[in-house]
Amino acid sequence: GTSASSGNASPAGAGLYIESGSLSVYGGSISYNRIAWTGALGGGGIYSRLGHVYLYGGTVDHNDATAPGSEGGGILAAGGLVKFMSLSTARISANQASSGGGVCLRGEADFQMSGGEIGGDKADEGNRATGNGGGILAAARNRAFTMTGGRVSHNRSEGKGGGERPDRAH
Repeated sequence: GTSASSGNASPAGAGLYIESGSLSVYGGSISYNRIAWTGALGGGGIYSRLGHVYLYGGTVDHNDATAPGSEGGGILAAGGLVKFMSLSTARISANQASSGGGVCLRGEADFQMSGGEIGGDKADEGNRATGNGGGILAAARNRAFTMTGGRVSHNRSEGKGGGERPDRAH
């Protein structure tokens, strides 16, 4: 079946908040959630403090983390791992944030992408940041950022890095 998290407002992880452990997304949608407080952490769709997020399918779309000081319209990872699995059909699209419109990586977060998509086929399907990193902002401290497949397309940023902005990852 299909499940959804939709229309929620919170200071962190408006759609889903993961303190630790793991989340596997196989389908469904995490959509139309928003960070509504100034100075909030962010993660309009998903906030992961120390957890692992495995994306096999489904969508994280139309989430909003544009409240001043918040980041990660689709996903904000402060630690742990965000991983798009190979052959993934997962899509993170049409999210918006102050920084990291699609995905924002901070702290001790690692990122692996071997399938799926961040953005879309058209400009209105892409993620948007009013600051840096329209698709991905990789600002985790000396952590791994690995991309061996998938697609990052049609994202935009008013700052640096429309597709991805790797500040500190390597």
